[in-house]
Amino acid sequence: MSIARLHSVVVLGFVTLTGLALLGCGSAEPAPHVTWEATPRVIAQGSSAQLILRPSGELGLLYVGSGSTPQTRYLTSMDGGDTFAPSSWSAVDESTPNVHGESVPQLRIGSRGKLFAAWHGQGDIQVAGLDHGPMSGAAVRVTESSRSQDAQPTAIPYFAMAVGPDEVVYVAWLDTRDRDQNPPGTMSIYVARSDDRGKTFGPHVRAVAGVCPCCRPALAPGENGDVWLVWRHVLDGARDIAMSRSTDRAQTWSPLSRVATDDWRIDGCPHSGPDISVSGSELEVTWYTAANGVERVLRTRSTGGGASFEPPRVVSGEVLDPNHPSLASVGGRPWVVFQGRDPDERSGWGGMRAWWSDSGSAPQPFPSLGGSVGYPRLYTGSTGRVFALWTESTDTEDHVVMLRGRVADVVAAR
Repeated sequence: MSIARLHSVVVLGFVTLTGLALLGCGSAEPAPHVTWEATPRVIAQGSSAQLILRPSGELGLLYVGSGSTPQTRYLTSMDGGDTFAPSSWSAVDESTPNVHGESVPQLRIGSRGKLFAAWHGQGDIQVAGLDHGPMSGAAVRVTESSRSQDAQPTAIPYFAMAVGPDEVVYVAWLDTRDRDQNPPGTMSIYVARSDDRGKTFGPHVRAVAGVCPCCRPALAPGENGDVWLVWRHVLDGARDIAMSRSTDRAQTWSPLSRVATDDWRIDGCPHSGPDISVSGSELEVTWYTAANGVERVLRTRSTGGGASFEPPRVVSGEVLDPNHPSLASVGGRPWVVFQGRDPDERSGWGGMRAWWSDSGSAPQPFPSLGGSVGYPRLYTGSTGRVFALWTESTDTEDHVVMLRGRVADVVAAR
């Protein structure tokens, strides 16, 4: 299906999405009101896109280009996403990532504006940095020293990267080096950190063993050296979400604690990891489960740094086949975006769409271009701009699709 054909199936009209109360607010204060542009747009041919919003207003887009050999690409926009131009971040543009589902290249920004890209390629997790001005040099292999004596890599593609407020870079990944010591069918999570803004990485620290071997972990640095790690663990046969905390910049990790007890028992790989956000001592976690044969996207909150969590709430409502949730802050409040099918469309077998939820109202769909939507994400800036991003696929092509919005309260305050 051509791009023109994709656009022709969109019902035009201004889309206004309004949320109500947020999980755990304890008040009737409405969630931020976002007004979206009428139609999403194809901005690149490819998939697995991630976005960065610089304080200057510049947008950075990292994605995997289409073709027989996947290649990472980095584009920039100086006009709010109207147009994107190629960059010459050679360490990224020359990489060939190992892409599989949630295992995709990641893009992060430090407090001083440096960009960091990470991907799994040639058997290792690699990180490249980009400062303002001249482009940086070659990528750093975070996991190169994890190779065994027979030169086989032990890091698999499921990983997470995060940058702390002090610009310490953290990378966590699933690793097979302890396969003989771990319970059958499980792996370990190792973490490494860089204290010099991605130029070198220190020792590999095993954070936990016995984890699900196919679900991406998530990292969230806080203040004063705190780092939180969430993942899907194999606990007495159940594949549920667990968490650990480091108070010394990932040198040591607390014993795991269960975020929730879904008791999801499955003899297979979910291929769906959790997401986490941190604000002070308040944590938000979201994840997918199919416990008891019911597919749901859940979220929970901790106000005590992860010491305990509130009972999880279903944020996917009646949406069918919900999966791959991610968290974003909209107007200072966390929202969840995920993919799923409209139960009222084609007897529940309509195409996959992107949805958002603030936990106070039923999930709402984003408009699509008529293809099948996967892996949606939401990005916000300090000036009230909001960008929804996802992969939309037709029979022949994958497209990076963007929808732009504005937080009405921020606009009205100007």
